[in-house]
Amino acid sequence: MIKIITETGGSNVLTVEPDGTTIAVKTPRYEAGFVDGLKRLIDRSHRRYEPVTKIWYVAPPGHAALPGLVEQYFGQKYQIANSTEAPPASGQITASFKMWYLGLAKAREFAGKTGLYSLGHTAIELNSELVFPLEVLQKWFSVEHEQGAKALNYFQALGLPRPWETLDDKAVKHAYRLAAKTYHPDINREPGAGARFVAIKEAYDVLAEAQGRKRYLFGLAVTEPRASKIKAAVKDLNNDCWLPPLRCGQVMVKGYRVMGQFQVAEIIRWADLIYCGRPIVTYWNSTQKCVDFSNLENVLILVI
Repeated sequence: MIKIITETGGSNVLTVEPDGTTIAVKTPRYEAGFVDGLKRLIDRSHRRYEPVTKIWYVAPPGHAALPGLVEQYFGQKYQIANSTEAPPASGQITASFKMWYLGLAKAREFAGKTGLYSLGHTAIELNSELVFPLEVLQKWFSVEHEQGAKALNYFQALGLPRPWETLDDKAVKHAYRLAAKTYHPDINREPGAGARFVAIKEAYDVLAEAQGRKRYLFGLAVTEPRASKIKAAVKDLNNDCWLPPLRCGQVMVKGYRVMGQFQVAEIIRWADLIYCGRPIVTYWNSTQKCVDFSNLENVLILVI
């Protein structure tokens, strides 16, 4: 647990995050020399910039460089010292978020570990607050981590979590509507969205009624799933990496606060994201060549 001692007045440039070890740096103005010094003196694995809030987050190995940089460019003196207060509990915490958009899983470095992570944005301006390891998302949607794009069965194509034996017609129809709207080629221009939509429609045709689900479940137990179209769609969409059928939602998760982000270790609940009393879906507007954090047209919100 650390504490920050302010020796001069003015706004608080340095504050301690709730995890007790990360320092948040919010400067009163932009100074190119400060940013250059921060990047030069602090390894990239120990710092992170949040463009929406314009805050730098710095892990303990980079703390020593901060007082000198802040004094040089902003004239404020700080000391960073150990605190006698009890550190926050190191175990997982449970929290709920409105996740407006879930990005693609990509190779990233997070908390010193390289892997496949998807970023969940809890503000329309895209703030990357949630970090989902790919295996955590796949576990929620009942997809084996090593399965990837090799073959998805129809339940997985619609994003239906286990137990599949207890699903009713209403649950299947609701999942189909969300997945179909998310990947409908008339509104989703992502590469492969059309093929993904065809696969979702094929899955619903089989699973819409109880007898069809019963026959398909029996078939899963004795043979390989008919999933060639689903496989092709996933491959086209994300270079062989599995994509979740839903890209937004009201999520309850367990995890840890790390450098201003929440690393998800387990998904407890994933409900519809409601807007004006109706569920919505979101997708990325692929016609945009870059992210503009002030332009809401980058993420299209569809009320269904």
